[in-house]
Amino acid sequence: MTTDKTPELEIKLSPNGEFVVLRSTTDNCTPVALNIPTDIIGEVVVGLLGAAAACSSAPPPIGAGQTPELPYVMAGGFALSDISDRPDAFALTFGFGQTLLSIGLSRKALGHLGKGMMAASADSSTKPS
Repeated sequence: MTTDKTPELEIKLSPNGEFVVLRSTTDNCTPVALNIPTDIIGEVVVGLLGAAAACSSAPPPIGAGQTPELPYVMAGGFALSDISDRPDAFALTFGFGQTLLSIGLSRKALGHLGKGMMAASADSSTKPS
């Protein structure tokens, strides 16, 4: 059975704080729940992003300041590091509570990333009007 309706997805923390609970429905409206231990959330996110990346050969173009309003979460920490087995890449690592999430990028993106970060952190009085 094919449906055009996108299922609702509810994401909550379990009362004891040990699991992230995902609730949704199947195509035939059967409720399902998945309890993911909080200590493996980073692995789950990396797996989901890897699966999304495998669905397409190239991401849609993203220009600075042109991204749509998307859901986000504030990271509690950030680091930039080399990837030992990929000299052509580096990793951005973000901390969310006890979860670390690393995203690899080509070194070719480093200049663009640096310029974007400098522009975003510039004092508003120095930005052209």
